[in-house]
Amino acid sequence: MVKKGNSRRKRPNQQRRYNKHTGRWEQFTGKPKPVTKKPNEPEEEEKTFDDPGLEREHNRRTHPSTGYTPSKQSGRRKTVPCTCEGDVLESTNRRMLSRLRRNRTRGYNTATGTNDVLVINRRFRGEFRRHMKHFRQFLRDERILFVEVD
Repeated sequence: MVKKGNSRRKRPNQQRRYNKHTGRWEQFTGKPKPVTKKPNEPEEEEKTFDDPGLEREHNRRTHPSTGYTPSKQSGRRKTVPCTCEGDVLESTNRRMLSRLRRNRTRGYNTATGTNDVLVINRRFRGEFRRHMKHFRQFLRDERILFVEVD
């Protein structure tokens, strides 16, 4: 017995699936049957396919496989090098230094016995990734003690 509240009964030949390419729920007729070619049949120059599944099957048979190809690029961001020069470079370094000094985390200096070593953590390095090369050199030139941690 079928429930009357159901507007559409599900039978094996009435399945519907979501097509992510079109964004719609479409009729699913099952897996396409493989096309078998007769040996006496001459090669056709150009084939047109009404069913996209047949076209995929044809392309799969006629073209060699390329192995595994990832569907998207790797998640790692690529660092674009910094192009700062002159006053802009100096102001960037000063801004980064003040931001680092605002951080309350300090490393222990065994020579002086105080916590005066600036700690550069992973988050700071990630935020200022493109400027880290000239910022490290700036800290060394200014003789500011720093340590990098994960």
